[in-house]
Amino acid sequence: MRKLWLVLFSAIIMFPSLAHAEEKETLVRIVNASSNNESVDIYIDHKPAVEGALFKNATDYMTLKEGAHTIEVYRSGEKETPLIVGDVETEGNQAYTVIAFEKEKKMSLKLLNDETSAPKGKANVRVLNLAPVSNDLEASIKNGKKLFDNLAFNDVSSYEEIKAESKLHIKDNDKKVTSLSQTLQSGSAYTVLAVNSRNQVETVLLQDNAILSPSLVPKTGMGGMSSSHTLSYAALVILGGCVFFLRRRHQ
Repeated sequence: MRKLWLVLFSAIIMFPSLAHAEEKETLVRIVNASSNNESVDIYIDHKPAVEGALFKNATDYMTLKEGAHTIEVYRSGEKETPLIVGDVETEGNQAYTVIAFEKEKKMSLKLLNDETSAPKGKANVRVLNLAPVSNDLEASIKNGKKLFDNLAFNDVSSYEEIKAESKLHIKDNDKKVTSLSQTLQSGSAYTVLAVNSRNQVETVLLQDNAILSPSLVPKTGMGGMSSSHTLSYAALVILGGCVFFLRRRHQ
């Protein structure tokens, strides 16, 4: 019996994934907010993540390991010269949005840490100003309070908690008003992108808690289970074999 416990202890030492928490994962989605390119191909860690992403297109959240990741953006079908290459740092159990946009006539990347919930009857909403043709932006609720003002280009507001199904109005200092047509649902979080479309400010609404639907969380790269899961299952199989073998010897 002492041999059995010795083997089990040795196996646990060999397979630390059984004694420690599994490697943490993070969720990342990518948005093409650059109006100067017809479509782009996006790579994560040198592997294709999405092809032919049009202006205002957003990917679903993708599951990655926590840590640093390399984002590459190319014109669709052209792999020679990237429009932008950048690294983003992520933490486990978090959700992020990476946005490709034009800044001073060059492609840039912006990383946002996403909220994924709001209290019942409320919605969390923030606005990112990516419209260089606009003046500073302000946002308010129809027949309600002003959420913020003086939001300059490339600035993002903090999340504001508002009543669910409120109508959100965004306007610049020239009083040009853009209203969201979508309903803000109870318990949901949103990011509103103000983008430049034909020299006018247009909005793109992203639901930040879409990750709660398992069908919207694809794995990137090769399919199948992660390496940490594979290691755990391998260890269990080996441990089971050791127990079976030793118990047979003692019978």
